[in-house]
Amino acid sequence: MQLSEIEQIFNRAFSKIFSRKKILFLFPILASCGILTIFCRTLSLGVNDWVWMSLSFLPIFLSTGILLAAGVLLTKMYIFEIKGMEFKVGKLFISSLQMVIGVSYLCFPLILAYLILWSVLGIFYLLKQIPAFGDAFGTLLAFGPYLLVLGSFALAIVSVMLLFFITPHVALKKTLKMNLAGEVGQLMKKSVFGNMVLFFTAVFPLAVVLFFLILGAVMTGSSYFAAKAALAIGIQWIVMMIPFCLILTPFVIFFFNFALESYMLLKRKNEKAIEKKEDLCPV
Repeated sequence: MQLSEIEQIFNRAFSKIFSRKKILFLFPILASCGILTIFCRTLSLGVNDWVWMSLSFLPIFLSTGILLAAGVLLTKMYIFEIKGMEFKVGKLFISSLQMVIGVSYLCFPLILAYLILWSVLGIFYLLKQIPAFGDAFGTLLAFGPYLLVLGSFALAIVSVMLLFFITPHVALKKTLKMNLAGEVGQLMKKSVFGNMVLFFTAVFPLAVVLFFLILGAVMTGSSYFAAKAALAIGIQWIVMMIPFCLILTPFVIFFFNFALESYMLLKRKNEKAIEKKEDLCPV
């Protein structure tokens, strides 16, 4: 895989990010994910640290299921675009409804794994509350919560990787197969380095924009918001979520566009490698 090939697919993926149909489709979905996050964060105001942890990570995994379904449709739209074919979002949604519902279920193992980590973390919090011995337990077992929090962050990274690697694979299939994870895993094993380079290339623009959007939102919330009631704070965040999601939308579209381009590039590389091997070792 050469730099010129990555540059070519990057430019092609970026050239299709300002599609009006895709922006109008994705923006309300991102807004709903943002409202879900704000709702959970508002509920976490004034609660204990254990509940705060749950409400901080849970929206990530719930949003993953929503974005997996949306990503399949966005990838199908991108396929029509690069082929120069017209499409209607409504018809595309109806024809892909069964697959969209099926792929959204892939987030359930992530949610289950996180709930297990969160439940185990609760045991450490309970041990810390034991009279007389709680502080000692909290000191000696501090590595436990640390590893559990790291595990939660690892699950969040896995959820982003699912969006990148699973979405194009599903979008190019007519039906959702049970061995989906195995097929994607086999493709990744053939070029781990190449997959990681392409993954970080797709994530980098999105991560940079998201960092500044979150930084601006936090600074605005801390310096401008005057409301004290949880409901008023939530409404202020929802209003601010409108420009937040609107700016983020083209970069999420690029993420899914580049995911498909990366999948096709690596698939072509694997096919050429197989053909070369067959030429060297004819049966």
